[in-house]
Amino acid sequence: MNIYSLLDIAIQFKHRVLLRAPARPVADRMWFNVAARFANVRGKVNAHNRVSSRTLVVPASYGPRAEALGAVYDAATNTYVVPDALDEKDAKFAPFWPSAPRDLQNQEGRAELSRDGQVIESLVHPHDRLQGGDSTALFLMYAALPIIGAVIAAVTSIPFVGWLGWVLLPAVVPYIRAIARSEKAPDAFRATVLTFILPLAAAKGFLMAAGSNELVFGVFATILNVYLFLGLLYCLIAPVEQDDEAWGGRWTRIKGFALWNTAGLVAIAMTMLFPPVIGGFLWFVMAGAYGFVYYARDYKERTLVLQSQSARFNLGKQGLMEDFNRQALETQVRKALADPSPFIQWGVALGHLRKKGVKKSYDTNSPAGISIEDLFMHAMIWAETGMGKSAYIRWLMAEILKSGYPCAFAVFCGKGALAGEVRGMLDMVIETGVHLGLIEGLDAQGLKAALTNTKMEDDNADIWTGISSLVIDHAAVILEALHHHELKLRALDAAKKLELETEIEGLLQVRDRDEANGNDVADIDEALNRLGEQLEERIHALSEEREWKWTLERFDKLIQAIGDVRADSNIPGEGLLAAANYIGVQPIHLGNDEDFVARKADWAARLATAPQTIHPDLLQPGSLLQQSFGWVLKTWPAFAAETRGSFMANVQNRLVPLMRGKYLVDDQGVPWHSIEHGSVNVGDVLKGTSMGVNVPDTRHGTAGILVQNLISQRLYTGIKLRNEVTEADWRGRGELPVIQIMDECQNLIGREEQRILPISRATKMACIYATQGYEGILAKLPEAAAQQFCNSFQNWALYRTSPQSYEYMELRFGVEEMTMFKHKTAGLDYDGGLDMVLDNALFDPNHPNAAGMKQLRKAGAGRVVATHIDPVSKARWVGQKFTGIQATKDLEIPASGRRESQPLFSKSEFNGLLNQQGRAILWFNRAGVRRADICKTPFLPLDKVDDVVKAIKASRAA
Repeated sequence: MNIYSLLDIAIQFKHRVLLRAPARPVADRMWFNVAARFANVRGKVNAHNRVSSRTLVVPASYGPRAEALGAVYDAATNTYVVPDALDEKDAKFAPFWPSAPRDLQNQEGRAELSRDGQVIESLVHPHDRLQGGDSTALFLMYAALPIIGAVIAAVTSIPFVGWLGWVLLPAVVPYIRAIARSEKAPDAFRATVLTFILPLAAAKGFLMAAGSNELVFGVFATILNVYLFLGLLYCLIAPVEQDDEAWGGRWTRIKGFALWNTAGLVAIAMTMLFPPVIGGFLWFVMAGAYGFVYYARDYKERTLVLQSQSARFNLGKQGLMEDFNRQALETQVRKALADPSPFIQWGVALGHLRKKGVKKSYDTNSPAGISIEDLFMHAMIWAETGMGKSAYIRWLMAEILKSGYPCAFAVFCGKGALAGEVRGMLDMVIETGVHLGLIEGLDAQGLKAALTNTKMEDDNADIWTGISSLVIDHAAVILEALHHHELKLRALDAAKKLELETEIEGLLQVRDRDEANGNDVADIDEALNRLGEQLEERIHALSEEREWKWTLERFDKLIQAIGDVRADSNIPGEGLLAAANYIGVQPIHLGNDEDFVARKADWAARLATAPQTIHPDLLQPGSLLQQSFGWVLKTWPAFAAETRGSFMANVQNRLVPLMRGKYLVDDQGVPWHSIEHGSVNVGDVLKGTSMGVNVPDTRHGTAGILVQNLISQRLYTGIKLRNEVTEADWRGRGELPVIQIMDECQNLIGREEQRILPISRATKMACIYATQGYEGILAKLPEAAAQQFCNSFQNWALYRTSPQSYEYMELRFGVEEMTMFKHKTAGLDYDGGLDMVLDNALFDPNHPNAAGMKQLRKAGAGRVVATHIDPVSKARWVGQKFTGIQATKDLEIPASGRRESQPLFSKSEFNGLLNQQGRAILWFNRAGVRRADICKTPFLPLDKVDDVVKAIKASRAA
């Protein structure tokens, strides 16, 4: 039996007797209301931890419950769905809505808005969040005191057994303690006197007995008069601002004073006029109203505080910005749930941005990462030497391998060593001993792009490299034409050889028949001899080594032929003229008119009698081949010899390392530059064969970079060709997505990477590049091109790096709406307030004066507030039993936050937050929406790579 039981009896009587309907118990109703209010302000309104969906996630045992809500089982998909006739956003389906991915959940977000869209500061007091508010049953605690007093008064009035009523006195102790715990000891004492002791004394006649004494009555009358005079004087002259209860001004205060004093005087008069039993119980009736007085006072005080907070701390309302953020976060969750590719964790968030109120940030200790589908927007890692970017790349590769996603790695490294370190994760490693055709699989355009892609350290000024690039371009076009023309003539020779062999076989059969019939076969023999000579010519031509193989060695030979210009007359050398004559270029004037006329006549006769020996592009005016031969035969020789030498020096910077690479050979010692068709097909990467290029710069020097450029260009060519068909088509021919890894990319990148990055998103090649900072990229690309290159990466891992890199990233990260605690008047720092409470000596159990601190707390110290405190009249008080000792009573929560657009990370934060290995800013394009924070990042030590790979493969096999 308790106060709730008494209330239940009354309510049950009302509903069952008067309303003829069942009633919910009081405690249940209170719990329901409290739970509803808590749900409204619990701080996860914008979390989107679940999103509405017609397809529900229903555990097997919960099927009947889902059907009871209206869901329908779909046998085809083995799921429960919400029918079109029902609203999928109906909250009753919420338990079965899909959960957001772990990295997109918000378990600790600051409640800026309540669930019904109100500013949270207008609903919640800091004391409620940090130390707990008043119990909703406190009003009942006040009401219990006069009820128990009335029961005691009634029981003690029964003859003979009345003394048993005094046994009930201890029953008031729990209620007094509850009031003291919530409202402190002074309020509990006042309530006990006014609602229990005085009414009980009046009911038992103790007050009348005391009042019959003239001395006591005189003292009481004097005190009463002084109280009324001073009270009225205070109401008239005291400043309204210092009275929390003066809600409405002095007149309101005077009316309240008059009302309560009139009620008190009436009660005294009634006590004196009526018998003790009736007069005393009138005191109990009035004491029962004390709870209402408390409730009204507390309601007014709390309303004033919340109204003040609502006016001063308005972080929650951001207009359309708030709506857009909410919509973006919900869309992000939906898109992530629809993404079938594996999630790859890149780190663990530290919650730095979440504490600053950034909407699109991570909870503390939340996994930070992206799906592989997100990775097709490319990722860049910036970290200075020693920060562990290579170990981080190894770890990412292991995670992708572990995910089982069907794809292939293509591993490159500016230092040439990464492929060797992750050998176990690859199916093919290109290194010394491999039979590799160095330019196999490239066309003229690809060869030129590969050789001129990366800016070399020894390159001269741009004008020189520009002309050198033209030399390589025209030479590649010419070599490709010579190569194809030679193959065509070889094919014609093979066809002619077969034709001659067939004709000879037929004549031999005729000769044998005629000879058997005694006919003359001399003419046939003569024809056979003639055909035999022609066949021998064809066999000899086919047996000769081809002159124009598609190899780097022949390309170098052609470059030398182009560079060989006669010094005295600026006429091309014999080698280039021979190549031009072989392919069928029209003769040029070489200084001798008669010779020129004769050669033109020969070319005309050749065109008339053997047009197949002339490349068809040479017969098309303005063709690419015509332009290239015109440039090398006419424009190039016209340059001064010294100028040609400078141009050729730049060309040789790219060819000599490849031609003289001591270790660029196969297992038989054959140089790669001389191999036309190798046993390694780089194109297999497109079909799922993971490949890496292991050409360490310590062994291969500049040649390693050039080799990787040639190989990567083959990959880019295949990726570009995917644009010509649909994804279904290239997947239909057995191709898979590719993940290109490029460590120390500053040594490898060029315009080809700048061009391929935007293209490869649609053709499913994800790029993970790593370098030391922005300066390395600027050294290889012009500033505009460098910015475009960097802007192609939508996912970033930023470790400690250079100041210039920080400047770029500050601009790239942009600005976000966040809470800045600089000036008073704009926001509540709840975390700061909690820290202040925890750090304050009042709450230190090990403090030397812990007992004294406890007394201070009992006297009211330590209450967390956010409203402004007047330093004269409010901030200091004379604690109970501490006369003459002043101390700060309230702990003022930091309330200086302002919702502002600020850089996501400032320069000072870059230096401070990233000055530790294993700490990085992860900035992702996760499901189409930004996510960022400072994160702890893992790494894979080199000596653990083999063990990790073995474990992954064993897990797959199992």
